[in-house]
Amino acid sequence: MQMVSSYGYGMSDAIGPVYLKERPGSEMPARIDVEVVKPLKDAYARMKFVLKKVFELYMTLNHGSTLLHGI
Repeated sequence: MQMVSSYGYGMSDAIGPVYLKERPGSEMPARIDVEVVKPLKDAYARMKFVLKKVFELYMTLNHGSTLLHGI
């Protein structure tokens, strides 16, 4: 939240552009947290999917006979 509130990174459709010079009220930190966590969770899910597909392709191309065979 420090980066979002101090440096003006509050660019969210739900919250809008925000630059806070003072400590925000009790509701704003929770809203900021939700907006920051959303893209992180989305990126994590996408990367997990991509890595799974790459690993499956790797195992298929090597017929599972690699150093990773026991995995």
